[in-house]
Amino acid sequence: MLRIGAIVATLLIALAGCAESPPPPVSTEPPPSAGQAPVASPAPADASATPSAAGAAPKPVPTSGKAQVLHGEKFRTLVAGAEGARQALISGRLAVGEGGCLVVRSAGEPESVIVWPPGVTLLTNGRVGVDVPGTGAVTVGDTFSGGGGYSEAPMTEGFPPGRYVPVPAACAKRGTPVAVIDNLDGFQVG
Repeated sequence: MLRIGAIVATLLIALAGCAESPPPPVSTEPPPSAGQAPVASPAPADASATPSAAGAAPKPVPTSGKAQVLHGEKFRTLVAGAEGARQALISGRLAVGEGGCLVVRSAGEPESVIVWPPGVTLLTNGRVGVDVPGTGAVTVGDTFSGGGGYSEAPMTEGFPPGRYVPVPAACAKRGTPVAVIDNLDGFQVG
């Protein structure tokens, strides 16, 4: 019983720390850049998300807690609302696919849209990719591997509510493979 009390106290302290400084808002619209058409965006999955100032790059934002589509300067990616426990190997090279969504490309396998676990943040300052807690940056062209599972777009059926945001139609047709990185244990770059 004492052990449970210590765990509860630790969780309450951690939650209290989260309430002190809320994360900055996530940009739901990518800023337009010269010579590139903006990526069309569905309605934001996170109602509190607001566009960044005109021309300003989105700030790195922790993504824990809400399934959402995050927009970088020239790309977008999906983030799950909760970690999972699947351990299928997901590996390949990070790339930008249709609609500006981050994808994983593996030899002999179809391209898969990526869904990252909570805690992943966007890279900024012209870098295209994500920052993975405990590992560091994963940019376009990097190879990576991690545990998770596969599904199919649009990911709107058969999942607990709020677990995943639907894959934007511009990024994938119905039935397109989706690589869901369920957790970051053992995640590697290179």
